[in-house]
Amino acid sequence: MLIAISGYVLFAVCVRLLRGVFSIYEIAAFRSLGAIAFCSFLVARKPVILDDLRSIDLKFHVARSALQAAGTLAIVSSIALVPLGLVSALEFTGPIFAALFVFILTRSLPDRLSWLGLAAIFFGAGALVMQFLGGVGFAILLPILGTATLTMTNMMLARLAARHRSTTIMLVMAVLQLPIYLLGAFVWGKGFQFGGVGPLQLGAVAGVALTGFATQMALANATRYGSDLQVSALDVLRIPAVALVAYTVFAERLSLQANLQILLIMLGICILAFIRKR
Repeated sequence: MLIAISGYVLFAVCVRLLRGVFSIYEIAAFRSLGAIAFCSFLVARKPVILDDLRSIDLKFHVARSALQAAGTLAIVSSIALVPLGLVSALEFTGPIFAALFVFILTRSLPDRLSWLGLAAIFFGAGALVMQFLGGVGFAILLPILGTATLTMTNMMLARLAARHRSTTIMLVMAVLQLPIYLLGAFVWGKGFQFGGVGPLQLGAVAGVALTGFATQMALANATRYGSDLQVSALDVLRIPAVALVAYTVFAERLSLQANLQILLIMLGICILAFIRKR
């Protein structure tokens, strides 16, 4: 999970550096291209992965990849528009959606201690949304919408991880998502105009491409060893890491009230993480 956390922090910084230079579709396309490049390299080194590719359920992969693309675009948009500390905190509403989806599918409810953690996350996130809705606007809902979608795809990923290699899953997803991002880039975006792009922005493009593979691979491996609810709550260190980087690099400072609400979310996450260790 440390790789996933580091990758997320780097991705957030790179997206901010590319804001105004490339559209969200182009940024997402860079991410997919990086994943395709790294996965193709691994396939070349281990041709046995080709056998795994031949046994995939294409319809299931298409459905998951389309949902993942929608969630990714929502998260990229939120990183570009919303203070990073808020984005990282609101993304931890994932356990709420995981519990909801599990109930819909299995009619099973969390235990009492889990309810306490979920309640802390719910009230902390709700307070943040109400506080910033007037200033940030409805963009404050983007990380929550993206998280709800990605939580669903993470549950689908758990099914795939039991049948296929992580490299296979990442490669198929990246290949299926790339046409979506390319279409958006040329229809609604800027069409990959590199004129006037400086070394810093080019480095950010490389960073986006690198993190696309690293974070997804780390997540795919994590889902092999934890439940949907647990995986959603494990990387609590992401919140202070992103907040520190946002303050240091972009001078984004949240109020004491907002930090207390974020701490309430972190408390809920810690409760859920404690359940995993029992």
